[in-house]
Amino acid sequence: MQSFISTKRFSDNKHFPHGFARSGDFTKAEANLLEAHGQSLQALASCLTSPATAEEHQFLAVCQGSRPPVTPLEKVWAKYQRLLDQKKRVFTVCDDWLQLRSAGQRFDEPDDSSDD
Repeated sequence: MQSFISTKRFSDNKHFPHGFARSGDFTKAEANLLEAHGQSLQALASCLTSPATAEEHQFLAVCQGSRPPVTPLEKVWAKYQRLLDQKKRVFTVCDDWLQLRSAGQRFDEPDDSSDD
């Protein structure tokens, strides 16, 4: 019996709209593993399916935190979950940027308000 059988490709358009390979977070090999087996991994991790093999039982132990990831599939799923948990941060040049922008000020033109 084979482990982690998926009938369709896995994708996450919400968090990785351009695909896993183009996200810059995964190697090509990791992206291929996620796409090929992600449906099965997600179903097992969310308890939608029951583990059928020893490898799938070990994967569940990794998901529950009772075992560190060892296999490439376990490692890539742990990485995927870690990336989902990270918050995206947006940095601006200055604190008042949104206020200045909403006021209609432009920064690409010199200020002509002062008369020399």
